[in-house]
Amino acid sequence: KKLCLNSGEIISMSANMNMIFEVADLAVASPATVSRCGMVYLEPHQLGWRPLVLSWLAALPAGLPQAERDHLLGLFDWLVPVTLRFVRRDVTEGAPSLDGQLVTALMRNFSALSGHLHGDGAAGTRPAATLRLHVESIFMFSLVWSIGISCATHADRAHFDAFLRAAASRRLPEYVSPSGELYTLPGDIPDVPAALSSPAAIMPADGGATVYDCVFDVPTGKWTTWALRLGDGGSADLPADASFRRLIVPTADTARYTYMLDALVKAGCPLLLVGPTGTGKSVMVQKYLYNLPADRFVSPNVVGFSARTSANVTQHLIDAKLDRRRKGVFGPPPGKTAVIFVDDLNMPSLET
Repeated sequence: KKLCLNSGEIISMSANMNMIFEVADLAVASPATVSRCGMVYLEPHQLGWRPLVLSWLAALPAGLPQAERDHLLGLFDWLVPVTLRFVRRDVTEGAPSLDGQLVTALMRNFSALSGHLHGDGAAGTRPAATLRLHVESIFMFSLVWSIGISCATHADRAHFDAFLRAAASRRLPEYVSPSGELYTLPGDIPDVPAALSSPAAIMPADGGATVYDCVFDVPTGKWTTWALRLGDGGSADLPADASFRRLIVPTADTARYTYMLDALVKAGCPLLLVGPTGTGKSVMVQKYLYNLPADRFVSPNVVGFSARTSANVTQHLIDAKLDRRRKGVFGPPPGKTAVIFVDDLNMPSLET
């Protein structure tokens, strides 16, 4: 078997080598292509999200006890299906999504935020009740910032806040959704649902705070708000020589987005930040990236997309900032991590 590339290069393949391509659709595939490649199309809903969770749980570091893994699976089975149905039925999403994508984001968030539980012996240094509280609180926070963050408007987020509090406190039969749908079907309320071990595992509603306004503080083991994390605020954090166009006034929004950006970047997880034009997304991301520790990260590679950007140009812009290790292999200096920031991702036209 030989793989012939457009460049004229021919790569020999051994008898035990196979190639698997994952494509979005077969819109431009001819019948001959389909028959030769032996393509199998699997609908996302046929696979479901649960196999992804089972694989993820099995791959978690050994520091997390089996009892907590089983409890995590129970939390997934309890809250994820009904939360996904709510997002599909009753709110408008900021961007189209698949169930598997949202659940994968939940798992990545949990992994990025629970590093203090994954280290060798880290879980064993905490009492069982404290460990369970940390697992449940980080799960709830990750649920909000994966499935819940898909809500497009403030009104939708208010609806999600009311729904999640009803679901977590087992009051779904009494809850009436914006569309009037009742969440009382067997699929909405499992026969043997899991439960939160303590009301402290759900975000408090003090002062009208929503689930989006709170963050779990690991050192204290309690919930706090983004506004409190800012402290006395802001002016001390503003450099005296900063130019106006680079000036960012700390707010609750910048606090939570920077918090998630920091957790996911340091965990090696990809992140897509979306929002209206002119809200400071690029400035905020670049400010964070240029302040990453130099002993662990190389200078960030900022790639600005335009209407004329092509795949070849993108590859050149990325490869140019990396070291050439050997033929066809590029990477950052040994011991360091490269971060690539793609700005204006929606600008290029679709290549056919």
